[in-house]
Formats: sequence, structure tokens, C-alpha cells
Amino acid sequence: MNQDASNLIETQVLAISGVLRAARIVQDLARRGRTQSEHFRCALVSVGTVDESDAKKALGGVDSLVFGLDDLTQKQPDAFLMERVRYATALLDLARTLAKSPQTSGQIGKVLAELPDYLAGAEPDSLESIEALAGVYTSNLSDLTPKILIKGEQRFLEDPALVEKVRAILLAGVRAAYLFSQAGGRKWHLFIYRKKFAAVAAQLKSIAS
Repeated sequence: MNQDASNLIETQVLAISGVLRAARIVQDLARRGRTQSEHFRCALVSVGTVDESDAKKALGGVDSLVFGLDDLTQKQPDAFLMERVRYATALLDLARTLAKSPQTSGQIGKVLAELPDYLAGAEPDSLESIEALAGVYTSNLSDLTPKILIKGEQRFLEDPALVEKVRAILLAGVRAAYLFSQAGGRKWHLFIYRKKFAAVAAQLKSIAS
């Protein structure tokens, strides 16, 4: 494999790890009502990196993608892996749908570019930021297909604050899925290139702290 092809595969693995990270966070929130705060924060920050094409920088670095890298390298999948894969493939489909609507994607880009001024320096995981990102998802993506149906504990799914977190993270997942698509990634690559992705993910995990 030449260097360009190797770099492309690494970018795809990083991007799909970002999608799987979002899927894991959504699953944690829906089933446990909580998730690891640093991964949550990094996922939210990634939404604002729309002008960054370097996957490592855009998604917060290799360390912040451990959730996704773990799923790519699992030899004995946990009981809920397929649920995360379902979320991830739905996010990939949603990003493809978005790419076919320049008007909607342009509107999202415009809103995200204005958010720093609107939020006036608020922390990425603050209530104000979460509500703003959730609002972007609801206004621009919630009516697109496919619909992403979240499974979990009813008491969490009925908590308005937690639902806002889920929507904000779904937006982060779409952002990572868009990166994957830009790098030539396709949904079926997850299955056809599973072993190749797993090998690259293992290499990336080895350099994570």
C-alpha cells in the first residue's frame, strides 16, 4: 500500500471512530444516563471544526477517539455493539442525505460559524452550548431520513436535558460521518474492510496515551 493510500485509510479509520464515538456516547446517555465527560466534550468541540480537514485535529486527537477505536478492534463484541453499529450506519446515511442537500448543509455551516459569537465564550459542554447544538440538529436534520431511533431507559429518554445532549452528540456524529465521506469512505467499507480498519485502529490505539 503506498503512502497516499495508507494516509487515506487512516483518515477513514479516524473519521469512522468519530462516528462510533458518537454512537457510544448516545448509547451511554440513553441506557445509563451518563457518559465519560472528556469524550463528551471532545465530541461537542468537533462540531465547530467544520473548516478543518485533518481528521486528527478535527475530531480532537487519537486519545479522544478511544471509544470508536475500541469498537473497531473488538474481537469479542459486547452485547450492545450491534446497536452502536446501527447508530453509526444511520449517521453515515444521514450525512450522505445531507451532502445531497447543499442548501441544508450550507445553512448548517452558516449557523455553526455564527455560534462562537452567539455563545460568547461559553464552554463547549455548557448548557447553552448543548442547547444551541441540539437546536441545529432539530432544525436541520431531525426531519431528514433515515430517522435515528434511540433505545434506552425510558426515564432517561424522557429527560429533556438528556435528550438535548443526545441531539447535540448526533450532530457531532454527522460531522464525523461527513469527514468519512470526504475521505472516500462508504458505509459498506465498515464490513468489507473490517480487518483492514481493525489493523489500522490497533496501530492508532498503540500510540494513544
